[in-house]
Amino acid sequence: MIHVGTRDTDVPPITHRKQLRQREDAWQCFGYKQKCTLQPQRVSESTIHVDSGVYGSVREDRIHFARLPSVSDADDEHSWSHPIDVVPLLAFTFCPEQDLFVVVTSSPDDASFLFDIHLRSLMTDEIHPNAAQSVLQAFDTDDDRIDIRRSTRTHPEKPQINGNYISFQCRDFDVDRVFLHMWDWKCRKGIQHGSAENVGTGGSRSMVSEVDFNPHDTCNDADDVTRRHGRLVQGTGQDIYYYPFAQPLGSALPYREIVSDEPFDDELETVMDESRILLLEASRKFILGPSAYNEV
Repeated sequence: MIHVGTRDTDVPPITHRKQLRQREDAWQCFGYKQKCTLQPQRVSESTIHVDSGVYGSVREDRIHFARLPSVSDADDEHSWSHPIDVVPLLAFTFCPEQDLFVVVTSSPDDASFLFDIHLRSLMTDEIHPNAAQSVLQAFDTDDDRIDIRRSTRTHPEKPQINGNYISFQCRDFDVDRVFLHMWDWKCRKGIQHGSAENVGTGGSRSMVSEVDFNPHDTCNDADDVTRRHGRLVQGTGQDIYYYPFAQPLGSALPYREIVSDEPFDDELETVMDESRILLLEASRKFILGPSAYNEV
């Protein structure tokens, strides 16, 4: 079994507070900490995933995994792989803490559901022992409530895992709608949501729009007591209308932006989990950051 760290709920409060302070301090001070080399892979949002220090990528006819070494033990690296025996592979994700490996494939053309969600063990690739069923079926085309159809412009997103729940989104570009399906994967309970459309504000001011908050303007008047070259970014309105909350922060609460002392390649691909930032160089090497204190 791959060790992925202790769950926060199992940590004594005083230790948890210390860890939070260390991690917050680490996120405030980015820098190169460690470098390791992984095998070449197909790089795209749906074919790379990192969670709890485990990195996964698609290469040829297999999905390869590696436990990234910690700063304290640079030699502590372990890798394994699973064959892609369900096709076509559309996306995958995993949760090391639950030994859960999720693979998304297209359903057969004669099936009423668009996608199959396979629930497996991350370590063994066998059916997950806690799964109520080995395959979840997403988006029923016979369900008139959601009005979804099979099309080359129906694009699946990467599934998300949150405890006992798995969520899966699909966008239909023909009608510009997004559909959501959710399950409790440890029981047979599933919820299929209807579509959500992009809504413009038009001339109406009766709804909250990103114009009330975004885009962000930088405010550098506040003293940087951390001495880490940070700056406070606040949301301000402009006389232009967009789709509601199109900016990443949604309501655009003020946040602090930290600038690194070290230069970074402007062509880096970035992948991150709750404790690491991985930077993919053109040479296909990964650099780990930000700090030894920020390890799970």
